Amino acid sequence: MPAFTRNADCLDFINENPQRVTCGFIELPLNHNKGDNNTITLPILIAGQTRSLSAKPSRKAILIPGGGGPGASIGFGLPYQQNEYLEIYSGLRSAGFDVVILDQRGTGLAKPALRCPETATAFINSVSEKQTFEDSLETYRNSLNECRTRLVSQRIALQNFDTYQSAKDYLAVISKLPYEWWGVLATSYATVLAQEMELLQPSVFDRIVLDSPVAVDYQRPFTFELSESSIQRIISLCEITHRCNSQYKNLENKFQQVRSRFKQQPISINIEFYEGRRQQQAILEVDDATLLDMLILAAYSNHSIANIPWIIDGLYKGNNNRLRQLATDYWYYNTDLDFASALSWVIHCKERQPMEKAYLRRHPTDYNNYSDVSKAAFNQEKLTCADWPVESPSAESKNKALENTLITTKALIIAGDLDPVINHDDISNTADNFRDKHIMMIPGTGHSVWFQSACTRQNTVIFFSNDSSTNLLDCKDGINQFK
Repeated sequence: MPAFTRNADCLDFINENPQRVTCGFIELPLNHNKGDNNTITLPILIAGQTRSLSAKPSRKAILIPGGGGPGASIGFGLPYQQNEYLEIYSGLRSAGFDVVILDQRGTGLAKPALRCPETATAFINSVSEKQTFEDSLETYRNSLNECRTRLVSQRIALQNFDTYQSAKDYLAVISKLPYEWWGVLATSYATVLAQEMELLQPSVFDRIVLDSPVAVDYQRPFTFELSESSIQRIISLCEITHRCNSQYKNLENKFQQVRSRFKQQPISINIEFYEGRRQQQAILEVDDATLLDMLILAAYSNHSIANIPWIIDGLYKGNNNRLRQLATDYWYYNTDLDFASALSWVIHCKERQPMEKAYLRRHPTDYNNYSDVSKAAFNQEKLTCADWPVESPSAESKNKALENTLITTKALIIAGDLDPVINHDDISNTADNFRDKHIMMIPGTGHSVWFQSACTRQNTVIFFSNDSSTNLLDCKDGINQFK
């Protein structure tokens, strides 16, 4: 194993201490293109293969880019200590692969970590003051600006926390580790990191698995309308599966009536939550937009997806108690102090927003068709990014990088057909960047398919272990929840 900059107790990373696992911290340049002495520190965990009793590492390793950017900025720490974590990788380890988990800069136990407790406070204030949607957007923007001001006062160079520098981190670590063969298993924003690594160092990986992929060169604005279509897909799936449809008749009509009722008369929900060990209470006012946000959050999880028809049916019948768990999850999501909000916004404003603008230039009528809610959110996003003065690359830079270059490493692209944030354009645009790819849409599943589908985890082992994709399984463990 490599000599870490500093060794660590794995119990600080995860809630289990199995054999053949080592943990530590690695120090890397703050900017890989500059020769100064400024550094960042990243946590790394290496779980050895279990096929052999030998203490030697496997010659093959699977990189798991941890942390994440927009949508997944958590990393090692409390979330990984609450449940068993390494068991989900047992199939890969039993097949003879070491698993290397490295957090992205700015997240989890990395130093510095770009968290914004100011945004949690802003959310609580907006709830207690019963602000309008537009006012709550403004409150959130102001809280982000307070966070940015604080981080800058701490002399944190935010412009160095981007996809390029993170990809260089991973490549630097790969070069230091004693493996002859590398695969990468990347989820959501980490799929952008995997593509960036391949652009910087072609064929650095022998195999690539992209779960819930985002194209490195494409960004369609996420809107209220896309959220609506996500819930519509779940309703449509219920309508074509016998058990679900027989139990919840006319679900589409019920959903529209529920939304209309919540728009006219928001519902106040009492929730209980913990701050440390202290139990607290709060009242969350749920209108049409907040209800949709809650359902989208539920659509990230297969288990919650299967409950959405039950929730809609209950709300139609006036059973507002079914909102309580959704409201509690929504509260925790918006007050999560582990989430690296500053990292997400630096990446979004520096990289993703220019590509959103490029998308709207190519599709000029889309903006006119947005709802007032979507337009308000989009315009507030532009104001937010104006507050974050980070140097932005050309909006078309990634397109030009891929114009005459396809990634040649063999890729398996997997996605859930009910994913609330990844749509078919994301999948097809990602696939277009690869010469040799196999695409699998997993029915009845949401975001982060690999973590939710045992069948898909089996497929990754098959794909990493064999030269052919013909032996991959037809996965239906998501759709079975609706039957």
